Amino acid sequence: MKLKRHINFISETVDIIKHEGNMTLYKVDGKDLYNAKDNIELKNPDVLNNKLLYKFDNHFNFTLKVNDIGLTTLEGLPEKYAYAVQCHNNNLTDLKYSPRRIERDFDCSSNILSSLNGAPYSCESFYCQFNNELTDLKGAPKQVINVFDVGFCNNLTSLEGMPNGVSNIDLIGCSNLTSLEGLPEKFGTINLKGTGVYSLIDLAFDTSLDSIEWQGSKISKIEYDFFINEALHRSVNEDNYYNFLISYIKENIDDYEPNEYSNLILPQEFYDTLDDDMKNMFKSIKTVAKYNL
Repeated sequence: MKLKRHINFISETVDIIKHEGNMTLYKVDGKDLYNAKDNIELKNPDVLNNKLLYKFDNHFNFTLKVNDIGLTTLEGLPEKYAYAVQCHNNNLTDLKYSPRRIERDFDCSSNILSSLNGAPYSCESFYCQFNNELTDLKGAPKQVINVFDVGFCNNLTSLEGMPNGVSNIDLIGCSNLTSLEGLPEKFGTINLKGTGVYSLIDLAFDTSLDSIEWQGSKISKIEYDFFINEALHRSVNEDNYYNFLISYIKENIDDYEPNEYSNLILPQEFYDTLDDDMKNMFKSIKTVAKYNL
């Protein structure tokens, strides 16, 4: 398959100069464009006014690499399909003009995204780390099979928009994320390290959950153990979650060191059900008015 069929310069055609093994050297309007056999990488000379100088056909069976070139728009990318797209370390504020379907990975990390509007409809993995203007996930791909990674998006406060059925969700370093409300019903693993999440109540109904990376979050060990040993195997729901948790605490508190429960956070109404001895034991406990009903 000749790459020449898949790339159109705005004002001129692409002329093949020579072949160098698996590499092909193209020349466009005095600019050299190198691509490997299975990918094409555009550099600064291929950009004018923060936009690509090229427009690709609707179906592009290569990996497109448009990293570190100051793009403010993805205009020019294939409209319908690309094998993979890397557009990290640019100045994108949204994902408008992304291909609708990506066969493998879509990587838009380290931009200034404030919205995921325009993201591909589907991809195998979605990488969106270090986008500190992002506050929610509205507009995210609807179908992601393997990895959904929004790690180190420090202003992310809502998971609304995350697709269902993802194998691996990575929220590492999302320090302002305090709740898992908005998570999809089904997913495999989740990384909460470095988040502000303090309760697993929003995970209690996912029977497909494989594992949780919770250490380094604000979740206490006693609640994590309750969740793994009890909540996933009993008829636990949002209404009775804390009743079961308090019963577990009363039955098992002697098995834990103070640092394994002292950071437990309970709603005020459930904290009030503890006897005085337990309240004294939890004297450093923080209660959460959010759940007062």
